[in-house]
Amino acid sequence: FGPNLKKWDKKKIDHDVDEMLELVSLKGFRDRDVTTLSGGQQQRVAVARALINKPDILLLDEPLGALDLKLRKEMQIELKRIQQESGITFVYVTHDQEEALTMSDTIVVMNGGKIQQIGTPQDIYNEPKNAFVADFIGDSNILPAKMIRDYEVSFLDHIFPCVDAGFGENAPVDVVLRPEDVKLSPLSAEYPCGEVLSSIFKGVHYEMRVDCHGEIILAQSTINCPPGSRVSLRVAPEDIQVMHKSENSPDIKKKEEKPKETPKVPDFPIDMNTVSKIMGVMGQMNKEDYRTRLIVDLKPMLNTERQKKADEAVKFLQLMQILPLMKGLF
Repeated sequence: FGPNLKKWDKKKIDHDVDEMLELVSLKGFRDRDVTTLSGGQQQRVAVARALINKPDILLLDEPLGALDLKLRKEMQIELKRIQQESGITFVYVTHDQEEALTMSDTIVVMNGGKIQQIGTPQDIYNEPKNAFVADFIGDSNILPAKMIRDYEVSFLDHIFPCVDAGFGENAPVDVVLRPEDVKLSPLSAEYPCGEVLSSIFKGVHYEMRVDCHGEIILAQSTINCPPGSRVSLRVAPEDIQVMHKSENSPDIKKKEEKPKETPKVPDFPIDMNTVSKIMGVMGQMNKEDYRTRLIVDLKPMLNTERQKKADEAVKFLQLMQILPLMKGLF
């Protein structure tokens, strides 16, 4: 469409179409109907259609979102190859952290329309600027801490040596520990201790959750520590990333969380007679799914005590969001 709109010469169009098909590894597919192609091949056709216009920058907004995991991984490699061979700048939008690390030379992490950090995949992963970036890119343990002084930070009721400086003395900070950097070892007074809550085999490693001084720490290791076992947690100084506090810090977000409001108890009496009336009203409605769900969910209540039946009826009707509509009927 693009070349025709620009009124390119037919020979040039034919040449460029063949060139683009070869670039996206679809040479020989020129006369195939696109609907007969696989999902990955269709994605390549879409890329070829965009590239044939020779743009300076190509925007790809979640281009692999509809593909299954295996095909998505294959297309990540293909798109990277196409970008390198074409020399065109790709602006690649994704919410997939692994995709961002795999595809990018430079990553821009945004939150609410504001740039949080710009850097290479290695910088973003190993040196996140704040809790949002650390949580978005890769699995991480983000813990409240105190910078005792340069090169010493306290968390998990223990003082750890680190490689960071310039935060001041006794300054509140956050620390990031990547799960693969948390080493579990036999109990030792030199390190903080905890109890393994769960252990899941992930193929190349075990993923374990450890309760340490009230904090749940995620650790990954090729050596399994069964649930219930007591272990010590060790982290090398270079694996402790110290960050300034931000609005995304876990302890700050926890304080800002509003308690859930309990459903308001209706100010009119409700019992099974009322429920029967409501069921009668619902029976006259056209929304059969409401009627069916109401009858199914109230049926088990017929074998309970009267007060419990009334309480459960209230909860259910509140869940259905029809209780306020019933108030004027009684």
